[in-house]
Amino acid sequence: SDHNIAVLHNETVHVGTGSQRINLTGLGDLTSGHLLPSKAYKGYDPRAPGIVFGHNPDSYTYLSYFPGDLFLFGHTHGGQINVPFIWEKITPLIDKSLRNGLHHRDGRTVFVTRGVGATFPFRLFAPPQVVLFELYRGGRAEARAPVSSLLEPISSMPLYAHRALEEQDSSKSTKEAAIQ
Repeated sequence: SDHNIAVLHNETVHVGTGSQRINLTGLGDLTSGHLLPSKAYKGYDPRAPGIVFGHNPDSYTYLSYFPGDLFLFGHTHGGQINVPFIWEKITPLIDKSLRNGLHHRDGRTVFVTRGVGATFPFRLFAPPQVVLFELYRGGRAEARAPVSSLLEPISSMPLYAHRALEEQDSSKSTKEAAIQ
């Protein structure tokens, strides 16, 4: 493309070198039947940390035997219309606990953004969201407070913060977890 942006569709690439190397893995879409983890993880370096990108958070269920430290998903628009008993019916998600926010599963960090798009021409109690993660090399034990704002306060969390945050209740909002 003109902007030199690569789309990772069932593919892993590496950025950095030596101890600064990191895996970036992009998954195919689960809903359209293009999720192929074995293909996506070809070339994954298990000695380096990894960030895994996917559209549908239900994909996480299929990744239990695959590596990764931080899993980033979208798809749900945060429920988009967050009215009790309605969002569950209209949000195309099997694991409703992954509607949005920060989660800790299997000793790993999963984050589901509400994103900025919409299925319907409006949102109700699910404002658009742009998230910035700060990544730190090796064992940083605490999350840092948000650093700036775009559409709302930005959540910021080091790649290795999941170990320190594991014990926090995953029902807390992303902002609360990032500040603590």
